[in-house]
Amino acid sequence: SGIEISQQGENTFVNFNLEESANCIISVYNPLGQLITEQVKLAVENQQVKLNVPEDYSGIMVVSVQVNDKNITKKIFK
Repeated sequence: SGIEISQQGENTFVNFNLEESANCIISVYNPLGQLITEQVKLAVENQQVKLNVPEDYSGIMVVSVQVNDKNITKKIFK
């Protein structure tokens, strides 16, 4: 089972490859720890989710993905 945060051009994606369906929260923060956007997804399993980051945002963002008791964080440059 896996969760991968990846960037393709201007877009950032979270790829889910889970053994069973789970709820997740995807949060994106700026370097100061302020929340830029948050998405709650119900019942993800094997799918790709595109992050809803404002088009005018640029710089470092911290993407945090929480699924059950797992939390994965990655810094992305946009």
